[in-house]
Amino acid sequence: MNHSPALPAEPDCALCERRHLCLPVVRDDIASAVAGNVRRVAAGDTLFQQDEGFVSLYAVRSGSFKTSVGTPPRNGRVTGFALPGDLLGLDAIDAGLHRCQAIALQDSEVCELPYDQVEQALAASGMLQRRFHQLMSREIVRDHALMRLLGQRQAGARIAAFLLGLSERAQERGQSAAELRLPMSREDIGSHLGLRIETVSHVLTRLRASGCLRVRLREIDIVDMPGLRSLAG
Repeated sequence: MNHSPALPAEPDCALCERRHLCLPVVRDDIASAVAGNVRRVAAGDTLFQQDEGFVSLYAVRSGSFKTSVGTPPRNGRVTGFALPGDLLGLDAIDAGLHRCQAIALQDSEVCELPYDQVEQALAASGMLQRRFHQLMSREIVRDHALMRLLGQRQAGARIAAFLLGLSERAQERGQSAAELRLPMSREDIGSHLGLRIETVSHVLTRLRASGCLRVRLREIDIVDMPGLRSLAG
């Protein structure tokens, strides 16, 4: 297991650019209620393993992660991608075990929040409790969106919907909705959408040729947003 050592600094929620997406949005002093650490995770390292005991939630401070079950690409599947402001580990609360593994897609930082302290903070703050329920609801909505994605028969529709989802998430973070910088590989996208990597590359090439996208490796500019929405259905 490639757990990186915690940094000496504690999370400074008041200065975090992603606080509006995370738990501290309703409470500037959450750091005093939850004695968490900022943990640095190098690209390719694992934050937590599948079936590992659940101790903490992790708020992505910078960078990005992929979550997966099994061993992709042959014997596993990428289940999602976590960006700054997202919480990792919510699926482990029920059984006390992580249902997936989380791997850093680039050099990243997370705020480690011991769940026993999170529970105490939730009990003391109705606003924080409501925010936590909102975050859990957001994860359920994403799961439903993934099921709808996988129900699409056409590969083009799946990829178009995936890019639109990334566009919305970028906009939530104050970034351009049209200029996407993908932290994940074509292989990761294919695993997530149930497509072969060759299919992902072919669809992106076709969308570029049609004038819908500009594609430069992992830099994708959405040129025709209405056209992409039409393709996604």
